[in-house]
Amino acid sequence: MAITCTIVAWNTIRLDYCLEGTIRSSLEVVDEVFVNEGNSTDGTKDILVALQEEFGKDVVRFESRDWRHDRAWQQRERNYAIEQAKGDWILILDADDILHEDDAPVIKSLTATPYLNFIDFKVLHFYGLPFYINGNISWYSHHVRLGRKSVNYKFRNNPGGSCCDISAGKPLNPVHGRQGRDIAYSGVPIYHYGWIRSAECMGMKYEKFKGWYSNDKKYFDGYLDSDVPFDYQLERFKDRLIEFKGTHPRHFNKWWDSRERLLKYVPGDTKPPDLENSDHAPFKETIDRFNK
Repeated sequence: MAITCTIVAWNTIRLDYCLEGTIRSSLEVVDEVFVNEGNSTDGTKDILVALQEEFGKDVVRFESRDWRHDRAWQQRERNYAIEQAKGDWILILDADDILHEDDAPVIKSLTATPYLNFIDFKVLHFYGLPFYINGNISWYSHHVRLGRKSVNYKFRNNPGGSCCDISAGKPLNPVHGRQGRDIAYSGVPIYHYGWIRSAECMGMKYEKFKGWYSNDKKYFDGYLDSDVPFDYQLERFKDRLIEFKGTHPRHFNKWWDSRERLLKYVPGDTKPPDLENSDHAPFKETIDRFNK
């Protein structure tokens, strides 16, 4: 059974997304990737062209489109990408998600199970630094991100996102109550790195969130121009942070090391900075930068 990964991407360099890592990690699972690219102005298309040259235009496909940035853009643009998928199964990833190479065999085996239509993933939200997962119970902890195209698998709009079986008309996220033997609760993690970007980029994301929740057009029109850095408040929220004791996907390491990071992540080193000790020099320097 062929699998297509669909991704939406816009100005991923300017916004410090790990798009290349997203695509490379997905290709360890899927047969093709389709990227709905929103006519970026920062070199995002160059990344996609380079990957096409490496893997082939039949494996990495993309289409550049003019997006309308509003409250419904996620549903509209994600579902357009789904419509272009050629695979029997569709995997939905964001441009700040990465899969672990060790989980590829599990995902492939689940898509070979005849009675399954949907596969639920655990979501690890890294926060501030790659040493910590945000354990806030209000953040979604799992998502259905893989489904058969034959059941009219679509994306249902909301800021956090969820996937929906349109034929059934009900959200598939188990947290919303959808049950059934056609869903596999895989436990396979999606590594979500959208909350460990620079304070500047996170400030832009926060402005976009204001647009989602207020439906005020001014936030969508101007969020790339926001000059208000996001305050991670790592010390304040330390009780919500869970120490990550696993290993990051190899495609994460390349993205993280490619930026000028004040605190280097060393693969295999799971010892985080000491949140109780504000004099910890590298960590304090990072906090100072995030909070400028």
